[in-house]
Amino acid sequence: MSSMENENNGDNDEMVDIDKDDSNDDSSSSSSSSDEFESSDFECEDKDEKYNNIVIDIEKQFYLIQKLYKNEKNFEIDSKIQQILDGIAPEYLQPYEELISQNRIRIEIAELIRNFRLNNLNQFYDAEKLAAEQNYKNEKELLKDSIRKDVEEKIQKLNEERYKADSEFFSVSINYMKKSRKYSYNDDYNNNNNNSGVGGGGTSGHNEKRRKAIPISGPYIIHRLKEDEIKEDVNFIKCCLRSQKNNYSMHHNNHNHHHHQYLHHF
Repeated sequence: MSSMENENNGDNDEMVDIDKDDSNDDSSSSSSSSDEFESSDFECEDKDEKYNNIVIDIEKQFYLIQKLYKNEKNFEIDSKIQQILDGIAPEYLQPYEELISQNRIRIEIAELIRNFRLNNLNQFYDAEKLAAEQNYKNEKELLKDSIRKDVEEKIQKLNEERYKADSEFFSVSINYMKKSRKYSYNDDYNNNNNNSGVGGGGTSGHNEKRRKAIPISGPYIIHRLKEDEIKEDVNFIKCCLRSQKNNYSMHHNNHNHHHHQYLHHF
């Protein structure tokens, strides 16, 4: 800055000298006003040359002043740029602080929006998951009920068919036994008649005495069955009841086993 001031002072001195010369010229011209018409072309040329020199000097001074102004402006701009880069410029600090504040507010708002959206998504996910699990459980129960009902119906049909087959077998066996006993009774009756005709009168009288009814008191059942036939009937009934009981217990155990397996499977 001191060099620039020295240059300005030198330029000002030159301008003062030029002004003095101009004043001297004006005074000389005024003193010789009487001889104005007698001036020669040489004097005019000298004046033109002098004025041209003055104009040239003024242009030089203007150029120097312009150059100094540009240098000062460049210096100021460079210093401002350096202050901005260092972060100490007043024109930079206030907008920078405002920008930081706005950025912080925007970040807080973005975090709040993000948290709200995440909460909403979590609630939607939980609701969808709960609905899917409930739907799965309902479908599972419906499927279990339908399969259980189908299996129970099939088991009931099989039991009815088995009971029907057992009853038919039992009735057929009883009819067969009745027929066989009827035939045996007829054979015994024929044999008795034949024996009575062949043995003569003494034997027939003895048989009539044996066939004479004897009064019996008490709760007794009078039958014409043989003891072997009675035992055979009792054993047959016991076998039928035992087989029916075994079939029922086996069916019940199988049903419970399949039912437990079915529930364990689901």
